[in-house]
Amino acid sequence: MGLPTFLQGCLWSYDLSKMDVGRDYRIIITQVLNYGGEEQLDWLMVNYSPEKIEEVLLHPARGVWFRERLRQWLGQFRMM
Repeated sequence: MGLPTFLQGCLWSYDLSKMDVGRDYRIIITQVLNYGGEEQLDWLMVNYSPEKIEEVLLHPARGVWFRERLRQWLGQFRMM
């Protein structure tokens, strides 16, 4: 089905028409939490459960996260 075009700013190196919300959840969640603005973050919270987001935060991909952003989200989800 593809993703909404307003996510392109977070996923600039991906073809949104070929991405799947279920299959590509790790990439999507990581990139939106790292780079997203209010619109992208609102979309993320509607499309993914807190448990799915926490799973990605608990097992961060190496070399992808901004350290400060990861800490921020870990704190917001009360995981620190």
